[in-house]
Amino acid sequence: MRIFKLASSVVFLVIFSLGAGIGLRFLSDLFYNRVPYDLTVNVSQPTNIELTKKEPPAISLIFVGDIMLDRGVRAKIEKVGNNDFRFPFLKIANILNEADIVAGNLEGSLSDKGKEVGNLYSFRMPLQSLGGLTFAGFDVLFLANNHLGDWGEKALEDTVLNLRNVGILPVGA
Repeated sequence: MRIFKLASSVVFLVIFSLGAGIGLRFLSDLFYNRVPYDLTVNVSQPTNIELTKKEPPAISLIFVGDIMLDRGVRAKIEKVGNNDFRFPFLKIANILNEADIVAGNLEGSLSDKGKEVGNLYSFRMPLQSLGGLTFAGFDVLFLANNHLGDWGEKALEDTVLNLRNVGILPVGA
């Protein structure tokens, strides 16, 4: 358990630093006007110079809250969604996929490894969940939460590898 307390402190620092870095990056563009200018010169009349400001590219971000594809949600996916883990995302995937970056909080491990540590509520999502998460367009998943260690270090390490293998960046572990 000591490693998880240390990990949670490190995770908080990493997430805080990431947020501060992103915020400072956007603020620096606003205040220092790092937008390049386009200089057009008419060579037939050398005195006719036109300076136009280029618009910066827009970046769209979508952040969602807890993503939990175990317990009751998993039962509904199996029963109503025919065990297709895209089911919870069917009505919103088109919106999520329009964003440049989609991030959310993965509320537990995503693995078939590990051993339950005995918490009152213990979450471990099946590997089929990866199909739903990639279908929905997730780019980043935050792992720093109270269910990160529900199934031990092996499940945590496996979760990180599983997410990376499908192109999702795990943050906070």
